[in-house]
Amino acid sequence: MGKQNTMKIFRYLCELLITNWTMITVNKLFVLNYISTLILICVSFSCSNTAVSIKTDIGFDTLRIEDTFISESEKTALVYKLEIKFIYPETCSDTEKLSQLQSAFIDKFFTDDKLNAFTPKQALDSFVAKQRNYIQSINLPEDMLNEDSPQDSVILCHLKIKNYINFHDCNIVSFLVETENYEGGIRPMRNVFGYVYSIQDENFITEDEFAGINYKKNLAEIISEKIEKDQDCKNGKQLEDIGFDPGEIFPNGNFTIDRLGITYYYNESEIAPSSIGIIKVFIPFDELEVYIRKENTLAYLYDK
Repeated sequence: MGKQNTMKIFRYLCELLITNWTMITVNKLFVLNYISTLILICVSFSCSNTAVSIKTDIGFDTLRIEDTFISESEKTALVYKLEIKFIYPETCSDTEKLSQLQSAFIDKFFTDDKLNAFTPKQALDSFVAKQRNYIQSINLPEDMLNEDSPQDSVILCHLKIKNYINFHDCNIVSFLVETENYEGGIRPMRNVFGYVYSIQDENFITEDEFAGINYKKNLAEIISEKIEKDQDCKNGKQLEDIGFDPGEIFPNGNFTIDRLGITYYYNESEIAPSSIGIIKVFIPFDELEVYIRKENTLAYLYDK
C-alpha cells in the first residue's frame, strides 16, 4: 500500500468520525480507540509492501578514536596513525533485534568475525589493541635503509576507517564503510563498501533478492550506459580506450540504497586505472523498476 492510499484512508476515517460524531451512541472512547488502531494499521502497511510490519525506530551513536603507535629500531621509527569513526545502532524500539543489528555493523566495519559477539565499544577497543600490538611487534630491519637514507629515518603510515548512514527507515538500514590505508608509496589506497540490511529479516540484502536471477545481465547494461555517459564516451570501445575494462562492468554487490534509487561503487583498479579513483554509479528506481521483482523487501520504496 503506497503513501497516497494510506493518506486517503486516513482522511476517510477522519471525515467519517467527524460527520457521525453526534450520532454515535456507544462509548465514544471505544470508538476513538478503534479508529486509532485502524490508522496505525494503515501506517504499518505503508512501511511494508506485503504485510503489516512493526515500526522499528533506530537511534545511532558514534565512537571515535585517534591514536598513534610507534615501532622503533636503532635508526628507524615506524609511526602508525589510526583514525576511526564508527557510527552504530545504539537503540532500537524492537530490543530483540538490537544485538543482531549491532553485530551486522561490527562485522562489516571491522571485517573480523571474532568481534561480532562484542558490544560496539568492546569491538572498537579490541580492534585498536590488535593494531597496537601488531605495529609494536614489527622488527624494522636495518637493511631497509640505503646509503642515501638519513641517519634517523621515520616511516609514516596510517589507517582511517569511517562509515556513513545513507538511509534508514522501519525496514532497512543502508550504510557505507570507507577505508584509507597508507603503507608507503605515492598515495594511500582507498576503498568503499556499501551495505543494505533488512531489519525484519535480520540479513543483508543482495541483488538477486530484489532484481531476480537475471539481474547481472539486466543491471550490467544500465551500469555500463551510466559510466559511458559520466566519462563522456559513446560506447564500450571508447571506455576501453581510456583504460576501462568493459568486461568487468557488472553489478558487484557493492551498493547502497535510498528512497531515490541504488548507488553502485567500484573501487580503485576494479574496472578502471587506479588514477580514476572510486567510481559511483547512481540508478534511479524509475529506470530499474522494469527489472525489479514485484514482491521483494525494497518494493515499498518505489511503489507509487
